[in-house]
Amino acid sequence: MIRVWCDICHAAKRLKVVAAYSLQRQLRPPIRYARMAFSRYCYPVDGIGTMVAKTTKEELLDQLDNTRERLLVALEYLPDEALLEPGRLGEWSIADFLSILTAWDAEVVTGLMRLKQGKPPARLLTALTDPAAFNAGRFAENQDRDLDTIFDDFQGARVHLEEWIEEFNDRALTKPGHYKALGNDALIDVITRATVEQEEAHLPTLEQIALEWAEPADDGPAIIPLLDIEPLEPSGNGHNLE
Repeated sequence: MIRVWCDICHAAKRLKVVAAYSLQRQLRPPIRYARMAFSRYCYPVDGIGTMVAKTTKEELLDQLDNTRERLLVALEYLPDEALLEPGRLGEWSIADFLSILTAWDAEVVTGLMRLKQGKPPARLLTALTDPAAFNAGRFAENQDRDLDTIFDDFQGARVHLEEWIEEFNDRALTKPGHYKALGNDALIDVITRATVEQEEAHLPTLEQIALEWAEPADDGPAIIPLLDIEPLEPSGNGHNLE
């Protein structure tokens, strides 16, 4: 009974996370969508006035939202045992994967803060140089965390990330070489590699797990064709109806 109640509580928390994320999208300031209609965030190149369409802040935020919503839909009805079972995603459990995604979001936030301070995002760049090593480190650090904490951090880190992205204008985000520390990369590409690409890497497997879990088990009684049923022989002690 206690286990069932815990499953219900955690399922309710996941539904709350899904609902909160959907509401967050709906409450985005309308001015952000109004800005999208103006030239799709084109900017002059090399000061000569040539307008070139670039991937925009809005498109980045939409991309973040789309991958996150796919993940939340897959998680929505998975019970605790499915989330905590080791080896679901390589050597990770699904809960491990969520903690690792949270760590990537937090690392990007730290990197954005450093760029605003005029400092290079050294740890973020190191992580992107060897994502497997970063993931392995975060996997080792986040063992034995309870699901409530994992989901709280998972949601909170993404909210902070989107708030920090809003602090950067489109030129700063999309112009390659705008930040010397990033070389010829645009900031928007660095963010995408550390967030969307990390999430998408395991989304198909996670969606398949959710699909398999949702399919009802085929353990019902077999249907026997009527032609295969042989009539019972009279027992000799029944009533004569003639």
